[in-house]
Amino acid sequence: MLRVFFAGVVFLHGIIHLMGFMKAFRLADHSQLRQDITRPLGVLWLLAAISFVAAAGTFLLKREKKLRARCV
Repeated sequence: MLRVFFAGVVFLHGIIHLMGFMKAFRLADHSQLRQDITRPLGVLWLLAAISFVAAAGTFLLKREKKLRARCV
């Protein structure tokens, strides 16, 4: 149960990172993000979002050891 909760929090954190990407490319206007975000930084926000979502999925599927072995 705690494993699912943790993965859900990490997944939601990744989804929140999409806000920065969407603001940088003017796909949506978020009043919470007051500073302008350049497009290169928007790409970094997208990469962060993808990384968090992938980490949550990997954590849920219990495959973190296999993923670490592939990255090395």
